[in-house]
Amino acid sequence: MNREQKRKADILSEYFYLCVRTNNKKNDVNEIRDCLENISPHITDMPRSSRNSPDTMGDLTGELIEKEKLYIKQYIKANNAKERLKAAIMEYIRYRTVLFGRYIERKKWEQIAVDMNYYIRHIQRLHEEALTAINL
Repeated sequence: MNREQKRKADILSEYFYLCVRTNNKKNDVNEIRDCLENISPHITDMPRSSRNSPDTMGDLTGELIEKEKLYIKQYIKANNAKERLKAAIMEYIRYRTVLFGRYIERKKWEQIAVDMNYYIRHIQRLHEEALTAINL
């Protein structure tokens, strides 16, 4: 694989890691939501302590809002990247299954070969041709 093909493969692989980061942010949001659901509010007529006691509900709500903003930004970034990759991949019908399987679905060479009913070496040749052909 030459330098240009390696660069394109790295761009395609970056999508996967973008999805992982997006999933991590989604999990962060879900964890905070779970914590908020488990907090039971205690409403009393008693005055608050003169010490700076933490406002758990308020702190978690603020953190949830911040994490949701980060998640939405990351989701939009991942979705835009996916659309760009799909546009580049869909242009070449012959290579679509190889590139989509390898970089979007993260399949192994063996699985792509089984899906397409080709030998693994032929799939790898198609992959190299595809990396040369696509515009990224």
